[in-house]
Amino acid sequence: MTGDIAMVVDVLRASHHARRRMQENLMIAARFNAMAVPLAVLGFALPLIAAIAMSTSSVTATLNAQRVSLTMTILLTLIPVLCFLV
Repeated sequence: MTGDIAMVVDVLRASHHARRRMQENLMIAARFNAMAVPLAVLGFALPLIAAIAMSTSSVTATLNAQRVSLTMTILLTLIPVLCFLV
């Protein structure tokens, strides 16, 4: 840290984005389980379809989490440039 208070704001913004993505991923998993588990218990979901649905849920959560990584990369790239300009 260079003592610049603006960097603290950027870090707080990035942590807010990360927290929001975590909440979204938990909701994706909860919705999947709320729909898929009763169907599987009642025998309405074929194993192949259940495996595809679970994989789709995992890929969706992973891609959603990657948005945080992209945001952090952009912020970490811009912070030195912005500090240099100021």
